[in-house]
Amino acid sequence: MVANRLALPIFVLMITATACAAQSVQGPDPEPAESRADADAPAVLTAVKDADVKVIKQSWHPGTVTWPQFNRGQLIWETVVKNTAPESRQICVFYQFMNSDRKVLASQRRCEVAAPGQEVHISGSPYVALDLLKEIKIGQPNPVESHKIYFPKPSTN
Repeated sequence: MVANRLALPIFVLMITATACAAQSVQGPDPEPAESRADADAPAVLTAVKDADVKVIKQSWHPGTVTWPQFNRGQLIWETVVKNTAPESRQICVFYQFMNSDRKVLASQRRCEVAAPGQEVHISGSPYVALDLLKEIKIGQPNPVESHKIYFPKPSTN
């Protein structure tokens, strides 16, 4: 009898936790362009320097898929990053889409594991509101290290 009374609250708690964990992750907002000239590098760029991650190439474009009934259109982005650190690590890219005033309109995060010296292809295809899709003029990848990977360890032969 007591188990039946506890089942519903536990079920509701599980659904609430799942819904909270499923929300999208937004990257940090960039600083305005006029403050960049006389200030230190933004925290995101400092994190990239500390993380030993190098962006090799990046591109983005609006996709061909649109859903007018849902007011959504697809963006496609691709980034190739290189792990320049001496150990394996998970590298995340916060790809930000901005208007001409550098205001972030949309962003997406994707992560991949990279071995030492390895280049990794990271891509995504988020769906955004059609009115935002028309305003997007700039795409900027911001790679950061998520965490170091300690296993499997390379052979010592």
